[in-house]
Amino acid sequence: MALRLIEKVASRSVHAFVSMGDTKEQGSIRIHRYRDSFMIWDLINAGKRGKKVSTLYVEPKSATSYSADNGPLMEELAWAFEGVKTFQGIQELLAKDFMALYPEIALTVSNGTERGIDVMPGGFSPIRILGPLVEVEVGYKTFIIRDLKDKNNLPTCIPTSKGGIKDIPVFYRWVKDNEAKVKGMSFYEVLKAMEALGLKYHQYCAMD
Repeated sequence: MALRLIEKVASRSVHAFVSMGDTKEQGSIRIHRYRDSFMIWDLINAGKRGKKVSTLYVEPKSATSYSADNGPLMEELAWAFEGVKTFQGIQELLAKDFMALYPEIALTVSNGTERGIDVMPGGFSPIRILGPLVEVEVGYKTFIIRDLKDKNNLPTCIPTSKGGIKDIPVFYRWVKDNEAKVKGMSFYEVLKAMEALGLKYHQYCAMD
């Protein structure tokens, strides 16, 4: 079995779409590949407060040899995941299609959940909104909001040093979903919206 998989992987002219150490997104799922396992997130509720994100931890094992190299098995799974765009699709693939095609591969599949606010929404890329009254920038690990009206004090807002970074996925999702609205808001209107979302922030005057 192992030899057949090795020959099959070696005959391919391109690499599997997710290599070891990589994280890829397709459709509404995120897949991270470790050395001997995969972690998969359903991104439907990513960045949403009060919601749960479903996860799958997948580890392939040879049913005939526990000492076998899992590299070919990981390659087979990586190829199988390509093109599957929903969490349900991944579940069905693992429960039916993959096992029917490769009954000699034993899969350990563990279901879990994470808080929506701890998972960055899909399609992440830094956002910068420049309006007449406010400038908003959101990155993966920080955000900054600048008051463009009060040029004497330059009020500025950043995450709090304790716990604020956990609010970034929620703030990112809100900004992404309301880009046009945010562009027309004032500095304090943005802060009021953050308070309504229960987000923690630190405000200071950059001119000090």
